[in-house]
Amino acid sequence: MHKYLDKWLEALHSDEPNVIAALYADDATFLPTMSGDLKRGVSGALEYFQEDFMPSSPRGIIRELVVQEFGEEIVLLAGFYDFSTHDGQLVVEARFTFLAKRMAEDEWKIVHHHSSYKPVSKN
Repeated sequence: MHKYLDKWLEALHSDEPNVIAALYADDATFLPTMSGDLKRGVSGALEYFQEDFMPSSPRGIIRELVVQEFGEEIVLLAGFYDFSTHDGQLVVEARFTFLAKRMAEDEWKIVHHHSSYKPVSKN
């Protein structure tokens, strides 16, 4: 798994909305799973995680991941993840896309994140 996605999951599992929001760029765009709004920047991510997502202490697991690197500065992460509450009840199966940009030597920020409910397969 890509180390940046590991960092995002660790931040999610911290139950601290400000920790995960800090991973987003100041000008990031974010289409979250459980909100119909387009969130922008750190403040938009913080609002979403604080009010809509983290109150249930979600835990995430990556089910499938594709990593595409575009030079040394941009990485696209796409796949599927599941979220459950702290007591193990499944909350949502979702698909995701993260676009992350290297801001400094070991500092990456999310510049775009899209997450939506996973459609039911027709197969």
